[in-house]
Amino acid sequence: MVGRYVIIGSGSVVLPGVTIGEGSSVGALSLITKSLEEWGVYFGSPAKKIKSRRKDLLEQEQTLLAKRSTKLPNLKGN
Repeated sequence: MVGRYVIIGSGSVVLPGVTIGEGSSVGALSLITKSLEEWGVYFGSPAKKIKSRRKDLLEQEQTLLAKRSTKLPNLKGN
């Protein structure tokens, strides 16, 4: 299972039954052999956590959605 906001680099292999937590980032050519925690940056074969990932992406998403909802035209006919 792959959570929201996950980035998986090209050539990476994810083994069956593995869960990649929300917001995790996996480097290219990595081998994912076990489930990954949320908001981590992983790399290697097998993949290991090299650092935590910031969650400011969530704030940016909320800002974007708020702006989009105020700019949408009224599509109710007429």
